[in-house]
Amino acid sequence: MQFEVQLIAVARTTIGENPLWDAIQERLYWIDAAEGPIFRSTADGKDTNRDNRPA
Repeated sequence: MQFEVQLIAVARTTIGENPLWDAIQERLYWIDAAEGPIFRSTADGKDTNRDNRPA
């Protein structure tokens, strides 16, 4: 089985972890485990957000 990996967002993280795909919202969520922000992005990366509230 082969997979294609694509960069969808440029997000500077110390330790980027826990990717989660939300099929209803069609968004990818992940966290920076060291710094605390929560990130989310559409699959094409055109709408990427960083929430700086503590995780």
